[in-house]
Amino acid sequence: MADLSGMATDPEPSATSSDEATSTMSSEEASVKENSIEEAAEQILGSDYALCRVPRHARYSWPSMALEQMAQGGCIANVVLGAEIGHKMTSTDALLAVLLGNLILALMGLVLGMIGCREGMTTSMLGRWTGLGVVGTGLLSLITTGSLFGWFGIQAAIAGDGLEAIGRLGYAWTWTLANGALVTFVVVFGFRWMVGASWITGPIFLVVVIWACVVALQDSGHKKHDLELSELSLLHGTGIVVGGWVVGTTIASDVFRFARSKRQAASLVALPRSCSLAVYMVAGVLLAQAYGTDDVITIMHESVGLGAVVVVVAGEMVINCTNIYSAMPDLFRKYFYVSMKRLQDQPLILLLSQGAKHRAGRRSSSRRRTCCCNCDGGDNMVVAAGIGSCGSGGSSSRVRISISTSRRRMSRRSRGWKY
Repeated sequence: MADLSGMATDPEPSATSSDEATSTMSSEEASVKENSIEEAAEQILGSDYALCRVPRHARYSWPSMALEQMAQGGCIANVVLGAEIGHKMTSTDALLAVLLGNLILALMGLVLGMIGCREGMTTSMLGRWTGLGVVGTGLLSLITTGSLFGWFGIQAAIAGDGLEAIGRLGYAWTWTLANGALVTFVVVFGFRWMVGASWITGPIFLVVVIWACVVALQDSGHKKHDLELSELSLLHGTGIVVGGWVVGTTIASDVFRFARSKRQAASLVALPRSCSLAVYMVAGVLLAQAYGTDDVITIMHESVGLGAVVVVVAGEMVINCTNIYSAMPDLFRKYFYVSMKRLQDQPLILLLSQGAKHRAGRRSSSRRRTCCCNCDGGDNMVVAAGIGSCGSGGSSSRVRISISTSRRRMSRRSRGWKY
């Protein structure tokens, strides 16, 4: 009887093991399916490495970075800034103010760009490990986010008002919203799409601005408007130039972390970035003194006609993308303090920038990722004020040690480059 009872109870463990095997297989299939979805999303959206170093194979060539920097300097607000200086200062003082201001910005950008290239990390992540700490980096994120959002609104408003004034195509606020939505759509796909946009908008904006300057200088109907005495002092004009770009220079690491070497970063600051800033400011000075006004939209409309539409749209695309690209992650991390993954960061840029309500919840994933502290990372990353830390409870000393280790490991990698 004992044997029969033992035989009767034998099938129960086998049934249990079968259920366990079935559940294991189903969980593995679900994990594989979720990983495949994530990989497809990463191929579409790309990964901008917000919480870790940019690997060597994900960095960009000099022409791509140069066009991106040139398109940043080629914004309509930069021409407006030059026109404001040229309208209130003599030609000599205005040119000196542009030269001195860009020299100061170049020195700042040179240092911060080389640091960002070497470390391959965003400004907020760098601030966390260079002495600012959690509170200091939170304050820095708050200040830069407010400034960048302000410039985003200014650029979108300039574009909306310009399109309404030139084309008479409806209300300005509708064009402002449409322009902001277009910029946000580009930012959703990350730095890769920003570089692609710069290949189109940068050269077009340069050609149209040169065209407007040539027309203004050749038009005999306009008398050159040059003040005998500047309304602004040289220091005041220099301060206007520096103040217009000091925040954009402070967050230079967000862009220059994609540079391949410190030499490349230095050349990008010295040539396309500084030269484009100076050239477009000088163009604004010349236009303001040729037409006797600092209303750039009116000047462009009179000189190039409907080509001014190209100036308005192309002249703020890349710089406004940079504004929201650097501002939105810091704002989200500062005020919502949620656990999220890097792939969730990009769609939230679209939702939050348009004032949409935050959708709570997070997804879990079994695929291992790499973060700054060498943990499983990415899946259970707690982010606040631009600071990334893993949920494994790693100490700060461990993170600092792993940063040095990852730097050595990254320098030994050699894979294909992005273009």
